[in-house]
Amino acid sequence: MKSQIEIMPSMTQGIVLTTLMQQSLQVLEMDNGRLEALVNEYVESNPLLSLEGVQNHAADVHSISLEKLIPTLTSQLSWREELREQARLSMLSPSVMSLVCTMIQYLDDRGYLPYENEQLCAWLGCDLNRLHEAKSALQLMEPSGIGARNLQECLLLQLRDHEDVPCVDAASKIVHCLHEDQVDTLKALDELRERLDPAVYAQAMKLVKTLKSRPVMMDEAMLPIHQVPDLEVKVTGEGELVLILHDPILERVIKLPMYTYPEFLDHQTLKYVAQKQKEWHDFKNILQKRHDTLVQVAYEILQEQRDFFIKGSSALRPLMIKTLAQRLSVAESTVSRAIMNKWIKTPHGLYPLRSLITGDTPNVAESIHAQIRALIDQEDRESPLSDQQIADELHTLGNVISRRTVAKYREQLGVLSAKARRLAYRVK
Repeated sequence: MKSQIEIMPSMTQGIVLTTLMQQSLQVLEMDNGRLEALVNEYVESNPLLSLEGVQNHAADVHSISLEKLIPTLTSQLSWREELREQARLSMLSPSVMSLVCTMIQYLDDRGYLPYENEQLCAWLGCDLNRLHEAKSALQLMEPSGIGARNLQECLLLQLRDHEDVPCVDAASKIVHCLHEDQVDTLKALDELRERLDPAVYAQAMKLVKTLKSRPVMMDEAMLPIHQVPDLEVKVTGEGELVLILHDPILERVIKLPMYTYPEFLDHQTLKYVAQKQKEWHDFKNILQKRHDTLVQVAYEILQEQRDFFIKGSSALRPLMIKTLAQRLSVAESTVSRAIMNKWIKTPHGLYPLRSLITGDTPNVAESIHAQIRALIDQEDRESPLSDQQIADELHTLGNVISRRTVAKYREQLGVLSAKARRLAYRVK
């Protein structure tokens, strides 16, 4: 039987992103600092443009920083900049690098990442596999132990640097003996000491004592660096919220007047000028689209989290990226990019904008737990509230969550279903 090669026509659907579309998505993800650097670089490459009040050459263009134009806040971020630089130099895909850079913002002042994976997935807008990939990349950076969830994981990450030491396995077992309860820790260590060779145990304990309890030491954490907020919310005396977008980039870029007289230019120069004008027109549209999208997303967040801006983090409400996307009639990825790497100044401090897309943050979950518990405590024992009825009651209190979410929270509280509670009430 002879083999034959055939060509069969087929039709498939796909989305092809143009260069402008790709650039637009990249710009949407940028914070003000990275955006400023991009605009400076673009202005240098386009002789038709200049920054207001700055001569058109590299030394002077880079001498003006947004930090001089925008009120800045002091925060403990110097070591975070070093981590971001490591991420930029690593061979990570753009999507993973973006996740890593965002996770760096969520590290506490010890260098720990003390959050549940599900909570991080909700904040980052990614699945569990992508989260593990980004977290693994972060935990390979220096200082060793960075991105650990707790002390035990921090020490285990540091032990990876001592894999050639004979007693490293014993040291790992010692670290696994560490518990929050000191009595349990001492008991586990005593049992381990009886099983191991005394010399090996002593060497392993000596190795563990050389490890750091926190990857970022106090003196490093206290080094100040300016963090520029992308957005700001102020509360007026009448209780009204005012949204301010710190985005002066477009206002600073101006055209040089020497190119406004085409009668003095030859054909080749006119063609070049026309090309550069078109490039600036396209780039300006990208910047304007980023501005408009960020304002729209921020306004919706402002409406949903109004109580947070007035009362503080205890008043955070459940809010999902999907909800914002549906209200704005845009893709979820657009909302995710818009809130990525952005910071918002509030009356209660400086926050990552993504942290207001709460999902199931501890404060929100605890608040809803308390409301569910109160509703069940006050329910009619002859006719207990179903999960749907509880969801409806929560809706009237301003918390729009599904019946499934109510069931999840109810199970977390250890509360029986409505049918089981009715039977339990009758037995009592």
